[in-house]
Amino acid sequence: MTTFQLPTEAKALKGSNGVTYIFFDYPYWNSGKSMGLHNRLYIGKLIDGDFVPNLYYSACLSLGNPGKPTTMPTKEERFEVIKQQIEAQSKEVSPTEPARKGDASL
Repeated sequence: MTTFQLPTEAKALKGSNGVTYIFFDYPYWNSGKSMGLHNRLYIGKLIDGDFVPNLYYSACLSLGNPGKPTTMPTKEERFEVIKQQIEAQSKEVSPTEPARKGDASL
């Protein structure tokens, strides 16, 4: 299993189910409520003391974008990063591979 380094800006939160989730925190001021609030961008979890990134953060790592984004990315931006990673991986796969048993092309 590949070991990933926990980002220095990341924070941890232990869930009620005992799983420790890793996230980036984005605090902001809510003037309507006159109080500080925050959003969390979950990037993975700790399993047996090892950091396991989720799909979004794993895509960021392989695209060379480790670390905390300066602003909280939208769902569309996160989807785009994952889509770029999938496209990059599909270019690495040889289109001349023979069909495997059980493929619909047989």
